[in-house]
Amino acid sequence: MHIRILDTNVLLDRPIKEIISSLEPCKIIIPLAVVNELDRFKGLEDARGHCARQAIRFLDSLRPQLHQGVLLPTGHQIQVEVNHCNVLLPEYLPKDKVDTRILAIAKGFREEQKSPVILVTQDICQRVIADTLGISAENYAAEQVNLDYLYKGWDTISISYDEVQDFYQLRHIEVAKDLLENQYVCMEDSLGGRHLGRYSKGLIHPLRRTCMPLAWDRRKEIWNSLS
Repeated sequence: MHIRILDTNVLLDRPIKEIISSLEPCKIIIPLAVVNELDRFKGLEDARGHCARQAIRFLDSLRPQLHQGVLLPTGHQIQVEVNHCNVLLPEYLPKDKVDTRILAIAKGFREEQKSPVILVTQDICQRVIADTLGISAENYAAEQVNLDYLYKGWDTISISYDEVQDFYQLRHIEVAKDLLENQYVCMEDSLGGRHLGRYSKGLIHPLRRTCMPLAWDRRKEIWNSLS
């Protein structure tokens, strides 16, 4: 699995879930210095502030395994990186700059990993400097998004008779499949019925408290009468 290291400007340009879903499955590294920069932007009332707040909330939902890496349902792995502080870089790069710390992490991963390492940044100067250090770098732009990997916001799963009953009687069911927080789910039963819910904290809850399906036993009778 190749590695992509995200610069702050990428996370301020688009919602983090959109960025992740637009990339083919890979290991996504977010340097701690980038997280600190997001914290600086989160108070803004413009699009950058909105994206910064979304990114911070999303990362917070993945704690406490972020330093080890968290596997997402989309097939991506995401990790906040705090190491590689001692990676040697040319003296002309100021050590106290965030850009330099990001480059150090990219260089450290490139030296340690056999998989390709790519720095994703909208800063053209950062891409040029990365190239001089032997680090692969690329731009991130909305028009380059691969539509095949866009996050749809919902998923479809199959459920059993018992799960249908629990869904409406207990107002929730547990699922084995990994889903994203607040993801919408269309659940299909063996009779072709569909049940809509929302995933939250390991459970799928009905979208509306007022919606109830045709009684399962009655539907079963109808099905049997047609067979």
